[in-house]
Amino acid sequence: MDRKSITILAVTIVLFAVWTPLVNKVFPPLPAPPASTNAVTIAAAGTNGPRISSLPSTAVLTNMLAASTNAPVGKEENITIDSDLARYDFSSIGGGIKLVELKKYLAFVGCKAEKLTNNPPAALNRKAPLPILLISSADGSLGDNVFKLSSTGKTVRAERTLTNGIVLVKEFEILTNYQVKATVRWENRGTQPARAPARELILGSATPMGAYDELRTLGVDWYDGKTAHRTDRNYFEPSKALFGLINRAGKSDYTGGESNVQWAAAHNQFFTVILTPKGGPAPKIMAHPVDLPLPSPEEVMHDARTPTKSAGVVGGLIYPEIIIPAGQSFVEEFHIYAGPKEYKTLSRMDQDADLVMNLEGFWGWFAKMLLLAMNALASLGAPYGLAIVLITVILKLVFYPVTAASTRSMKRMSTLQPQMKAIQEKYKSDPTKMNQKLQEFMKEHKINPLGSCLPLLVTIPVFAGFWKMLYSAIELRGAKFLWACDLSQPDTLVMIPGLHVPVNGFALLMIGTMMWQSHMTPPSPGVDPAQQKMMRYMPLIIVPFIYNQAAGLTLYWTVQNVLSITQMILTKDRPEKPAKPAGAAPVRRKI
Repeated sequence: MDRKSITILAVTIVLFAVWTPLVNKVFPPLPAPPASTNAVTIAAAGTNGPRISSLPSTAVLTNMLAASTNAPVGKEENITIDSDLARYDFSSIGGGIKLVELKKYLAFVGCKAEKLTNNPPAALNRKAPLPILLISSADGSLGDNVFKLSSTGKTVRAERTLTNGIVLVKEFEILTNYQVKATVRWENRGTQPARAPARELILGSATPMGAYDELRTLGVDWYDGKTAHRTDRNYFEPSKALFGLINRAGKSDYTGGESNVQWAAAHNQFFTVILTPKGGPAPKIMAHPVDLPLPSPEEVMHDARTPTKSAGVVGGLIYPEIIIPAGQSFVEEFHIYAGPKEYKTLSRMDQDADLVMNLEGFWGWFAKMLLLAMNALASLGAPYGLAIVLITVILKLVFYPVTAASTRSMKRMSTLQPQMKAIQEKYKSDPTKMNQKLQEFMKEHKINPLGSCLPLLVTIPVFAGFWKMLYSAIELRGAKFLWACDLSQPDTLVMIPGLHVPVNGFALLMIGTMMWQSHMTPPSPGVDPAQQKMMRYMPLIIVPFIYNQAAGLTLYWTVQNVLSITQMILTKDRPEKPAKPAGAAPVRRKI
């Protein structure tokens, strides 16, 4: 490769690395818009339905909710209920579930987490400002939102009397498999009709598990009976388009649903809270961003980086006001799932709850099949890292006929390169005639010019499936293999001092094997020699995009490359049978 090509390639890689911070410096992002005060109106289902009421935007609700939870510390009461899999902490402020600790999972995983003296259980709604099933109204009729708590066995009761005399009662019954049955009852014990106000029921907050969780893993999803709609934390952040030249201001809130919200979920990468109304779909869902306390020292897994912000997303279901006749009650029932994104558990729930794992669609089908295969191998005793290796080997054997045909085609092409170069030299003054003669020559000797692309096309769905699966499969969180302590995160061995650059073992092996494979691949016919040399270094172009991917993904790709290289080496020295000319009559054996 000449010096000019190397220079161009090096400049390209550097530009990939510095483009985003450079653009942010020259074109600073726009600040988020000021809080909106426009009202959001909930449409009635019919003329005989509930009375319509307007709700303020989420920015106004956020301020009001913050005020409602600023009760004196001495007024807060807590009740903790244990189940076999989780521990639920109920708060009198808001009368909801303040925290859900998951006993089977640790809060921090990875190599440094093993050295922690205090590693608490993983928790949902952690550091969130609002408890699950807090009820908020815009007119202030809920007062300070402080409830009286009581418990009987596995049931917790929260009760308070509103300013209009209605008694609001919430009951939570702890079930199995991370599930809770919740009932909200509005009791009008007076002699006159009274109203339950237009309100928002908080479904929970999407909060990070670690100091460096990606914003796209934090979000609020909802299901309309056919499709899952997704909004992650990046939706609320200022962003850039057209290589950073166009600014887009961040959003202050999100609103969705047209009386068709079958369930709503607040989730991070591996855990979720799903709130399902049992009496019928909710009218609307709202979500808004929230800033959380900065990570503690235990959460900071890389000393070279200091987090400056911890972000989350709060979601809630929106309901219109209801007029309750004297002496009657209005009851709402909900089902709460607060636990891991475990496909086996979620797939058994109603309303396609497993869609929160984002495994639908074409790539999602491959991700689901890979997840099921990986869990099946793990159930037989194979560690998850070894399961990934075995799946890669199995897939390589399944697609062996395709890759073998491609390898033979490439080998034949390499053997016939002198003849093809002679054709190119003979007809170099007539490109059309040269291409025609090359095609005839390749057809005669059964050379497929696209043969080298077939193995890549076969592996793309598997690669995309692994990529998609790794962002929600709880099984790989904290799974160890060789030097990697967590296959769901990059396998950082050390940080380069001064540069703050991680040394990721499997990523480096993947890049090295990709370079090795590209140098072993015979050049395509008709390609300029300078372009051929450039193509050998093309794997370096994707380094910025894959270097910090999860170790499970780079492990798969490394094993895939090693198997492909092994196949090419074994085929290299095997004598090639001469290809039969096109149209030749088959040889018949005498009987």
